Amino acid sequence: MSKLKKDAYYFSHDANAQEDPKCIILIEQLGMEGFGLFWGLVERLRMEKNYKLPLTILPALARRWNSSREKVETVVKNYGLFEIENDSFFSLRLLRSMEEYEEKKKKLVEAGRKGGKASVDRRLGNHQPLVGQPLTIKENEIKEKKKNI
Repeated sequence: MSKLKKDAYYFSHDANAQEDPKCIILIEQLGMEGFGLFWGLVERLRMEKNYKLPLTILPALARRWNSSREKVETVVKNYGLFEIENDSFFSLRLLRSMEEYEEKKKKLVEAGRKGGKASVDRRLGNHQPLVGQPLTIKENEIKEKKKNI
């Protein structure tokens, strides 16, 4: 089995999704199979670079999931859980979630880059002193500190 990056599977999942009125109706009409199809579709969308899939993939997903094309198409088209645009479908909720995730990830990468640069600068002696600290420590201060140890 090939290894994928750990975040390839990440997306925010609302623990109370079953309580969403759209999902309540979905479950009422298609049972937990419909709810499972919904999450299968969301997970599949998450794996796509732009978080969208062509509608033409629905019959193949239905066969893969041992369901019917009609049920999968019904989940996509009839409950307001997905948007359809230019023969593709996507989830606005997933798009928002992934946008927030990418923004947080970008900030963490930048903070890490800044922290890493500061660390390298300190090791190379190219750092600015912390506020209130002298630029150099006098030799006698070092000797005094060693005596106190």
